[in-house]
Amino acid sequence: MKKWIYTLALAILCCISCEKDNILVDQQTLSASVAEKENNLIKALGSAPNGWVMMVKSNGRTVPLVLKFDTAKNIVRIKTTYRTQSDDRSTYLVNRGTGGVILNFSSGSVISSLMRQGPNYSDLTDYQFNVLNSTTDSVSLQCIRSGSAYGQEGGAVYKLFKTPASWTWADDDLKFDLRLKVNEDKTKNKIGQLKLKYLDTGKELNLWLYHIIDSFPGFLFSDPFYSDASSRIFDPYFRYSILFAELNSTGELVPIRTYTAIQGHNSINFKENYNVEFYEKFKFDYLVYKSIKQEKDKLSIQVAAYDETGKENITGEYTIELK
Repeated sequence: MKKWIYTLALAILCCISCEKDNILVDQQTLSASVAEKENNLIKALGSAPNGWVMMVKSNGRTVPLVLKFDTAKNIVRIKTTYRTQSDDRSTYLVNRGTGGVILNFSSGSVISSLMRQGPNYSDLTDYQFNVLNSTTDSVSLQCIRSGSAYGQEGGAVYKLFKTPASWTWADDDLKFDLRLKVNEDKTKNKIGQLKLKYLDTGKELNLWLYHIIDSFPGFLFSDPFYSDASSRIFDPYFRYSILFAELNSTGELVPIRTYTAIQGHNSINFKENYNVEFYEKFKFDYLVYKSIKQEKDKLSIQVAAYDETGKENITGEYTIELK
């Protein structure tokens, strides 16, 4: 009897020992897998000198963010059509989570600022992301939180792609800064022509824009990014009014409406026009400056907007006589 009990006890001890070995092996395998994912992400982030594009959605429409990572210093620089930034640097961390890797942007970044502004500006619901996949060609991220404090985990998924070489609007320098008085004086109270082509339908639109530069400090308090101290990471916004007009059948200019415009990074942003009304009429919220040619008496700007994949869906040219 004693021999039987001894044999049974020995068998149980062997099973426990084997189970511990299996758990240890699983933990080591998981740790090695997470370490590999971490290294892959860091390598991917640093492999794009022109940065990565994150297309965020705002009320169903997409807006581009260009993120340039310095993996040696854990610094990210983000360009957006929403506003300008004199200092666009913020920090980020790559952390190991439970069974995966987390990309964590700082609370003073464009990512966190857009998150705090809610769905009128983006579908970002967190500034921490589970890394779903990362290669030198694409990086897939998912917001950890879905929004509300007690909501289910898992927000929007973003598939980042490398910034195309043609996206020169995302370069560091501002190519035409209307905040500079010399440029304001060139465009104020002048009429420019905006010719647009919608590539998905072939439709062409010919508009006339009358610049009314009326930005002043009091406007700051109507800026949601400025009025919310936790979102105040952009420059004080420069907003101005533009009267849109079109030619009627007799060749006369007919006013459409005056809209608010805000200077983004090498772009113009019309999103402050209560979203739906402007977009429903013109099918864009912003136009980026692809190239700018300035002669003595004429300014010519090649413009574009993108679909959710980053492909141009609107192109055009804006010209204004500077006399």
